[in-house]
Amino acid sequence: MATPAPPAVQPGPSLAGISSLSALDAAVASFAHPLNPGEDALPRLVHGPVGAPLLVLAETPLAPGSDAERLLHAMLAAIGLGPAAASFGHLVPWSVPGGRAPRDPEVAAFRPFLLHGLALARPALVLAMGKRPAQLAAAEEPLRGRWLSLCEIPAVATFAPAMLLSQPRLKAQAWADLQLLGERLSL
Repeated sequence: MATPAPPAVQPGPSLAGISSLSALDAAVASFAHPLNPGEDALPRLVHGPVGAPLLVLAETPLAPGSDAERLLHAMLAAIGLGPAAASFGHLVPWSVPGGRAPRDPEVAAFRPFLLHGLALARPALVLAMGKRPAQLAAAEEPLRGRWLSLCEIPAVATFAPAMLLSQPRLKAQAWADLQLLGERLSL
């Protein structure tokens, strides 16, 4: 049995005149996209304090209270940041059905919103959590272990918390990435 094609995505609203993260949230919420779960679900595309020194970029929002969220907070604490000292960005603003990774067309549909959100959030640095968020900053390998640039913002790539939970042997490499980031944060 053939898998049905995903529904067509309508073009997003114009981002001209959107000058705050709350206005961007409203634009994302009104975007007629198949991932949009409805009126009661607030989008989490870019959120947190404007001007925070760090923006953590992941594929999708982490489930509140999950092991992955606790690990991310521990990682931030290890470099001297509480979660309130960071902004958070996501390639797609809602969890994806079945916990699957977002598909390329889904990521592409929200990319203009995300890039506009980065400009509004004005972080000094970006921590890209996972390969796909890191690929926004650099297409060529290696993505980890070096400085990248995302919209002219210095960025470091590391592993997504879910990958670190499933493959603990990668934690030493993630710690090296965090130290690279922490050195720049302390300047």
